[in-house]
Amino acid sequence: VRVIGQGFVQSASLKCKFEATVIDAIFVSNTVLNCTAPAFRAGAVALEVSNNAVDFSWSNVAFHFVPRVRIMLVTPQAGPRAGGSFVSVMGSNMLPGSTCRFGATPAPAATFISATEIRCATPSQAIGEHPIEVSSNMQDFTDQGLHYRCYEPLQVSHVSPLVSPVSGGTLVTVAGSGF
Repeated sequence: VRVIGQGFVQSASLKCKFEATVIDAIFVSNTVLNCTAPAFRAGAVALEVSNNAVDFSWSNVAFHFVPRVRIMLVTPQAGPRAGGSFVSVMGSNMLPGSTCRFGATPAPAATFISATEIRCATPSQAIGEHPIEVSSNMQDFTDQGLHYRCYEPLQVSHVSPLVSPVSGGTLVTVAGSGF
């Protein structure tokens, strides 16, 4: 957790307090600290800091613990390597602002639909399978092992015949690549 404030000093007694749970803080600058959030029940707690492990701030900054995001289904599961497609990711505990990443590449755009679905634009990727993961805070990503497969775009080079009776039933041959 990045804490932004003022008057922080580099000290072995630098602490963050999540409600009554006190943990060590890492000094970044006199205006920035980093703290690792402890395990906690879901809900909002006051986050306070101290330079001496005794006197804590009275800022009443609310920090929210939320259930971990889970994903269960990605649809479609494949698309062109150039990106620009959209996938629906179904799961649970998603929040507004949730986003996807494909391997290490973030989605160029994500839309929150509900607590059980987000839609993510696919980035340009190499051909092959890429893990798809979701985060509600851009730090903690899921690890359910779902994948999105990227392939070369389909190319149609020839169709024969080019006409058919309106009643249908004509066998059409399609030539090209990628299928």
